[in-house]
Amino acid sequence: MDVVIKINSFFFHDLSLLPFDQTKAYQSSFEDAQYGYSDFKTAVVAILSKRFPNDVSLGNKAVWIKPNAGRRNADVLISGQLRRYHEFHSHSNQRYDEGIGFLVGGKLIKNFPTQHSANMTKKHQETKNRLKPMVRIFKNIRNHMISNKLLAEGLAPSYFIEGMLYNVPNEKLTASYADTVVKCHDWLVQADEMKLVCANYMHWLVREGEPTSWPSQNFSLFLKAVRDLWLKW
Repeated sequence: MDVVIKINSFFFHDLSLLPFDQTKAYQSSFEDAQYGYSDFKTAVVAILSKRFPNDVSLGNKAVWIKPNAGRRNADVLISGQLRRYHEFHSHSNQRYDEGIGFLVGGKLIKNFPTQHSANMTKKHQETKNRLKPMVRIFKNIRNHMISNKLLAEGLAPSYFIEGMLYNVPNEKLTASYADTVVKCHDWLVQADEMKLVCANYMHWLVREGEPTSWPSQNFSLFLKAVRDLWLKW
């Protein structure tokens, strides 16, 4: 189970799309928050530790709550609101995409789960409800390969598998499930990986050194492993 806890009383910002004059306008309009991300994360961890004593551990990105007494395990992501600005002239004249942000090793990680979910749902409907079953099939293939030591754990996160299939043209998701797996795979291995996008349409899917992107080698290894397994079946 994945849980996101987000605070809205402060926000992270991304000004990379703003011209110089609008960046200056933004900087002169806001002051640093007195209660920041580290304060919020400390408070949330303290509350979780009190509620689930001896079952809480800190990971690189999320807080892990161990399963216990019939309770499922959970990854809890502690985040703040994120604003990626497209325009900023004043408080009453601004335009931005809202997402979530969190810090890993002092580096801001930006994500847009609302856009991701909306885009996946739209494509699912456009493909006559075939996208989500295909996502489950590829995730099950991934899980089978991990269980049988055919793929390293962590090489193909679910988020990237969803993004990968989001790029596949709708007409490839219309045949039987078996044919669709082949059509998706064949399209992906021939596609220009540098043009693939995440399902949120905010990040590139395949890039090196970007925490929100899939490393090229891992992307290629996953597709090759799927092909090798499929040929054995």
